[in-house]
Amino acid sequence: DSVTTNATTWVPIGNVTGDSVGFMGIFDGNGYKISGLFVDSLYYAGGLFGVVSQGGVVKNLTVENAYIRGRRKGAARSGGVVGEFNGDSIVNCEFHGFVIDSLAGGIVGWSKRRLAKNELDVGHGAVIRDCRNFGGVSGYGYSGGIVGVASATTILDSRNEGWIQHFGNGGIVGRIVGDSTQVSVINNCVNNGEIYPPSGRAGYSGGIIGYVASGANVRISKSVNNGLIKTSSYAGGIIGGSAGFVDIGYTENKVVVAGELYSGGSVGRAEKLLDIYNSKNKGELAGKHNGGFVGYSDTVGIVSIRASVNEALFTVS
Repeated sequence: DSVTTNATTWVPIGNVTGDSVGFMGIFDGNGYKISGLFVDSLYYAGGLFGVVSQGGVVKNLTVENAYIRGRRKGAARSGGVVGEFNGDSIVNCEFHGFVIDSLAGGIVGWSKRRLAKNELDVGHGAVIRDCRNFGGVSGYGYSGGIVGVASATTILDSRNEGWIQHFGNGGIVGRIVGDSTQVSVINNCVNNGEIYPPSGRAGYSGGIIGYVASGANVRISKSVNNGLIKTSSYAGGIIGGSAGFVDIGYTENKVVVAGELYSGGSVGRAEKLLDIYNSKNKGELAGKHNGGFVGYSDTVGIVSIRASVNEALFTVS
């Protein structure tokens, strides 16, 4: 079953203007497909939904044959399903098409809910579960197969099959932001899409996350990268680069990691606290400087690698 828009220009649900706070209800697609969606460059948050606010839920929906083009200025954000997500959960959603914006994601452009003090336990932020992206994602800042930029977000059982092109690229998330109390979690996720920057652009490319911002806190577990990774700077099988607090456990990279400067089987560049355990790298490392798990570390004594195996070949470019 499907609903076809015949490529009609779409005004995103929850399009924020004036005092509007976005969509706050529960949208259950009941397994239906929406086809032919076209969103032009007028909106600060673009997608089937512009902004979903606290309490909002979107589930059981496929968006296909879609073209979503955001404003591509500043922190404009677009996603195949939701541009900006401040709600409770997105469950069982799928995207086929193309998304382009400053911050772009196959499912969500920016998942930016910030937790109150009484919500700081892991799991009280936004939850994105059982979602799939088959579309291309491109733009001018950060992009991810599932989410462009995320804070205090838990992503579970999700998969990216589409190509990703941006300054900071991640198979699942382009960039993680927030402080140490705003924990993001990625569990049981898979990237199968190719990841590469625009021609001539330096950046960070990672099989799961492109870049973890300073002070941000993220935990990655039971996740796998099968997508070729290229960049002119830092490339990692799991994370391109991190200036935050990162915990990586039970992960695996299976394919080539090609950072022209630094390539790591797990992380291209580690600037702060990093703990890797029970993980494996099988992908060839092709850069000027290669590490079985970390291509380059800015610091000494706060990178821990334990119970992990590197089986990769090293190719110096």
